Formats: sequence, C-alpha cells, structure tokens
Amino acid sequence: MLSHRVLNHVQLTRHLLVVVVVTTQHHRSAVLVSTNVDLEPLRLYRDDKARFQIEFLFREAKQFPGRSDCPARSKAKRDVHCNASLSAVNLAKRAARQPRGKTDAPMSLASLKRQAFNQHLLDRIGEHLAKGQSLEKSSPDYEALCNYGVITKEAA
Repeated sequence: MLSHRVLNHVQLTRHLLVVVVVTTQHHRSAVLVSTNVDLEPLRLYRDDKARFQIEFLFREAKQFPGRSDCPARSKAKRDVHCNASLSAVNLAKRAARQPRGKTDAPMSLASLKRQAFNQHLLDRIGEHLAKGQSLEKSSPDYEALCNYGVITKEAA
C-alpha cells in the first residue's frame, strides 16, 4: 500500500514528496522522499526498488567474484574485470533459479557459495565411504545437507 503527500520542509526551504510504503505481509514500512514533487508515487517506489537491486548486485559482485581485487592498471582491463564480475553474479543467480522456476525468489551469492561448498564436501565424503555404503543424491537428506547454513527466505 502506498500513501503519499507533498510536505514543506522548513530547514530545506522546499517541498518534498513523501511516500509511505506499507507491506502488510511482513508488517514492514518504509518512507521514501523525493525533491521532485511532480513524480508519481508509484514511479518513486519502483525506481527506489530498482536502485536497491542494483546496489545489491554491485555489493555481491564486489564481495564474491572479486570485482575489487583486480590488479590491472589500465582502464580497459579494469572495465573487463568489472563486467566479468557482474556477469558472473547474474549468471550464478540465473543458474540457481532455473531448477526452481521462480524468477522473483530472493537468492544470495553467499547461499550459492555455501550450497556449492556443502555439495562438494558431501561428494568428497561419498567418495571415501566404505564399500557397500552410499550417499543417495536423490534423497531429501542430501538436499538438506547441501542447504545447511544458507540464508533462508525467512531470515532475509
């Protein structure tokens, strides 16, 4: 639910568009403010939501595939490295969402990294099990162990 008003800010000596976003599902609210009073409230909400997603993308590109770890000095090489990091984040998220078929489900690279590590560890353990013992990859226990320690939707 969006509520909006144009209010006068005394200290800034200007009018501000104030939009209050209330989500009843999660019992959360947010206040968005713009100096452009002619902006549609829904547009302000969508732009802010897109900006947050872009910031999240850059943060994950910096933390996980190493966008900030490039030793190159030339601008062209740094640009290639930055684009490769951003592409890696997008491709990893797309690959993670394909089996589920949900494009709007939240996905963190920290969770993807944890799942890959858990799966690798279980595969290594499975290689060294005694003969006659096995670890079924199709069992729910295997999937639960692969998802051990990931960020859940409820925790995000």
